[in-house]
Amino acid sequence: MAKRVPKLSHEAAPLARSVHAFMAGRGLSMRGWCRRAGLSANVLAELFSGRTRSLKYATLERLAAAEGVAASDLAAGAGLVRVSDVAAAVSAWAAERGIADPEGVAEEVIRRLTLVPDDAWPAA
Repeated sequence: MAKRVPKLSHEAAPLARSVHAFMAGRGLSMRGWCRRAGLSANVLAELFSGRTRSLKYATLERLAAAEGVAASDLAAGAGLVRVSDVAAAVSAWAAERGIADPEGVAEEVIRRLTLVPDDAWPAA
């Protein structure tokens, strides 16, 4: 008997769509996958319904580890980037321009980006 794939709300975020496609492609059930990851199935139910637009990176890592893949495999196509990658890029940019404290510039950029609400970003 095939596992029933949960519905995906039209309001679901790109991350939800990516995780949903991964789950469906592997024939996973929400309950079983979350149990193996040590999480409540509500985590995915809320993501797929659109009530939650994102997951903590640690949650993605736990889901990925339960399937033996990298967290980035779950978010493929969701347009996510790691904060450390942004910080490294900004730091390198600042250093190339001779800014005295490139790491400080990167920290400030990250601080300001995390203060911006998700709905303030333009649609991709």
